[in-house]
Amino acid sequence: MLNCSVNRVCEASRPMSRQEKVLYSVWLQKKFSQAGLRTIDGKPLSILSPGSRNETEGPDFSDAVVQIDDNILQGSIEIHWTGEDWYAHRHHLDPVYNTTILHVVAAAVQDLEIRRQDGKIIPTLVLVADRLEVIPEEYRCAQWPGLATESFRAIIENYAGLRFRRKCAALRDGLSRRGVEDVFFAGLCDVLGYSKNRQAFAALAQAVPVSLIYEITGSSTPHERLLNLESALLGLAGILTTERYLKQIESSKYLDGVRTRWKSLKRRYRLREIEGVNWHFAGSRPANHPTRRIAALAQMIVKVYPGHLAQFWLQRIASRQSFAEVEHWVSEIFQQPGGMWKNHPLFRFQPGRVLLGTNRLRDLWTNLLLPFAWAMAALQKQTDQMQRTREFAEMVPRGEIPAQVRRLLNRLSVPISELRRNDQIQGLIEYQKRFCDLKICNLCMFEKYVL
Repeated sequence: MLNCSVNRVCEASRPMSRQEKVLYSVWLQKKFSQAGLRTIDGKPLSILSPGSRNETEGPDFSDAVVQIDDNILQGSIEIHWTGEDWYAHRHHLDPVYNTTILHVVAAAVQDLEIRRQDGKIIPTLVLVADRLEVIPEEYRCAQWPGLATESFRAIIENYAGLRFRRKCAALRDGLSRRGVEDVFFAGLCDVLGYSKNRQAFAALAQAVPVSLIYEITGSSTPHERLLNLESALLGLAGILTTERYLKQIESSKYLDGVRTRWKSLKRRYRLREIEGVNWHFAGSRPANHPTRRIAALAQMIVKVYPGHLAQFWLQRIASRQSFAEVEHWVSEIFQQPGGMWKNHPLFRFQPGRVLLGTNRLRDLWTNLLLPFAWAMAALQKQTDQMQRTREFAEMVPRGEIPAQVRRLLNRLSVPISELRRNDQIQGLIEYQKRFCDLKICNLCMFEKYVL
């Protein structure tokens, strides 16, 4: 549950529910009665060792020992709220989960077989509600006067490395099943989606193969290349044929132009709008509206044409250059405007006419560019490049601090000034995910460094 690898660069859109946190925490802290435990098919079960917490990809707990009937099994434990989650999270296709010996859930479907990738059926234990203890609502750290800063930094930097490797593993998994450019394009869409439009951008990336993008781009004249790609992406997204979205495009002249191009492209390439996608404009600044983000995506692609974005990025970071040199190149491609962008009708009245704001550019570094480069280097067994990419990740300046991190810093009485790099923010996000969200204050690593 906690270590599920998803085909996304960022966190899954559905956060762990409170019930799931309770179940994970109860197993971790052994706060359940073992009296009369049985598997879902009625076999007596004893937990000889619940295992140790796994903080990398794969099952939630490793090195567990259980006895079912007279058989003693040693391996991993995977925890979900419902039995169906095993298949929803695609563990049955992932050989990493072939060490699993027991599936622990709070609700199960009778006669549902839990099968590993190697074909072996594993037993399921249902921990019913009356066995689960309530997690306290208050955090211990809310009463602390402060922390020793050097120890604080050492801990969060360790978890930053863990989070980085987890992002890399998710991308490496995607690269084993899909093309390099398609994975990179999906990751870029994920970053551009922000929190409100992440699902919509994911649907766009899934519906638009990179081969189609370059077919449209390649068949356009240099003068029309950007406008055609922009019109195609806006059209595929359904923005040019949905009344409530059209109201967001104030320039009627621009709107008429892209709609005319879309109709022509739609016939020529037999395209159709993505169905069932909701784009969100309310609650976000005009600079973050999906229309602007889609237009920015088109320009990023055209900027490196006839090359491909992933190819260009990998070539750049593979060259022996300093972080400052690579950082300048990334800004030129993914942030700085060019051509018609400087007077684009979608945002000519908006300040800072850039493709991406500085904070979002730093998120791009952290969530896609560097994990992607590491994953490619890992597949090609380029250990020097893997090390260099990780070092670059530690150099990315601090971006926007999420509200959850600000709340954690406030509880810990640690000033925001202690966070100087994006990597440290990532470390705190990972730490909160693995400790605070589960309310396992008695295992908190910060407590022994309280001033």
